[in-house]
Parts: sequence; C-alpha cells; structure tokens
Amino acid sequence: MAIHRILFASLALALAGAAQAGPQGPMADFNALDADRDGHISLQEAEGHRGLAEQWQTLDANRNDQLEPEEFSAFEPLPMHDGGGMGMKKAAPAE
Repeated sequence: MAIHRILFASLALALAGAAQAGPQGPMADFNALDADRDGHISLQEAEGHRGLAEQWQTLDANRNDQLEPEEFSAFEPLPMHDGGGMGMKKAAPAE
C-alpha cells in the first residue's frame, strides 16, 4: 500500500510541474516568436526562425503579411541539429 502512495505522490508532483511549465508544442513556439504579443507573427519576427521565413509564402494563406496561429500550425520546422533550439538561428560567435 505504501508503494501506491509513493507512486501517486510522484505522479501528482510530475503533473503539477508540467502544468506550471506553461504551453508546450506549436503554441509555445508561436508565443515565443510573437515578440510584440499582438497575436500574429510578422515577417520581421519570423526572420530569426530558421525555415519559417523560407516557408512564409506558403504559410501566409490570406496574404496579409502576418501569420495567425492557424497558419503557423501548418509550419514544419527544420531539424534542430545545430543546437539552436526551436529552429532558431544560432547566434554568430563574437569575434
């Protein structure tokens, strides 16, 4: 019976931590890119994201020069093999 209590407590703590971590997945990426928090991603905001600017013409379905969450959901990020995280371009090293 004690093992069940320990497992339950561990699960409860894990779920509580996940709930506090904030949004995950595509909406987390959208929110991170929407720097001015206006609910859209502008081309200027997208320029720092590897692959997003390149897919811009395809993603901006209504051709209003901004991506809404629905349009962003069609974005297919490039693999993250250079350590940039979330498909972001890695900063150039300082000289």
